[in-house]
Amino acid sequence: MGDTFHGYEIYDAMADAYAQKNTQGAFNEFFERPSTLALLPDVSGKSVLDLGSGPGGLASALADRGAKVTGVDGSEAMLAIARKRLGTRATFHLVNIESGLGLFASPTFDLVASSLTLHYLADLPAVAREIARVLKPGGQLVFSMHHPLMDFALSTSGNYFTCERVVDRWEIGEETHEVSFYRRPLSEILQAFIQAGFTLEQFSEGTVTPELRNRFPEAAEKIAARPFFFFCRFRLSTTLG
Repeated sequence: MGDTFHGYEIYDAMADAYAQKNTQGAFNEFFERPSTLALLPDVSGKSVLDLGSGPGGLASALADRGAKVTGVDGSEAMLAIARKRLGTRATFHLVNIESGLGLFASPTFDLVASSLTLHYLADLPAVAREIARVLKPGGQLVFSMHHPLMDFALSTSGNYFTCERVVDRWEIGEETHEVSFYRRPLSEILQAFIQAGFTLEQFSEGTVTPELRNRFPEAAEKIAARPFFFFCRFRLSTTLG
């Protein structure tokens, strides 16, 4: 432990403020997380990998549902918050996801879950293959990502059908951070997983819940009118290879 992975420094710098926003804000706690959890199968007693666990919001929800949770992230500061939050209810590892999941044998997990992480990764097909490798045959993948139409406003190419690195400015706490990620057409994202051996079971653009409307009416109105995130559940082929 203690390694620093290039590109994750920005998340170390904003970890505390991000964790607070992640557990209290309209977009994460009251829109993204419920919409992701709505796609989960029964995880009680199942071995689950939380890919890009951040400060532990999704891991906590998985543990609450009885899952045996293993989390990975490239930010040590985020992992420190997650470890403090969950204690012995989950195990966390510092992993540069871009470099693969070699820490884990194949197959290991019943489910891989990932909250707003996959758009940060340059080689999505390679990550999809690694997820398939560590999943048991018939295992499932549930994830949320930035919606390509939302990120198209940041495009420098003006071409929806190209993959490009974009930069956004986030107001986190009292500071502004420039955060980069990859914008891809939806078809390219889905094909990365289909070609890795997955079958799409469910697709959603999220649900505006009554709790979100009551707590954050202005944010709820924005979320109800335009796509911010999308949500998928895939199942891996029941045969290896």
